[in-house]
Amino acid sequence: MAHGVKAYTEEQSRENFKFASGLVVPGEPMKSRLLLQPLAPQEGGNPYHSGGRQFESRNDPDWKVLAEWVSGKKR
Repeated sequence: MAHGVKAYTEEQSRENFKFASGLVVPGEPMKSRLLLQPLAPQEGGNPYHSGGRQFESRNDPDWKVLAEWVSGKKR
């Protein structure tokens, strides 16, 4: 998102979803790059992620939300 912009347009949101969906193996959180790239290597994440570590553990509440989405669980 550009500096100072606080929301995505509908088109940008669709493009982001389309891109993120390509990083997902439906029903397989531990095979989905969306979850593995930002996960710490000691938790099974990719050791070569240039975007930093957003999740130190699979117990991170935000990681769990994404894993549930990949697994097809409804909230």
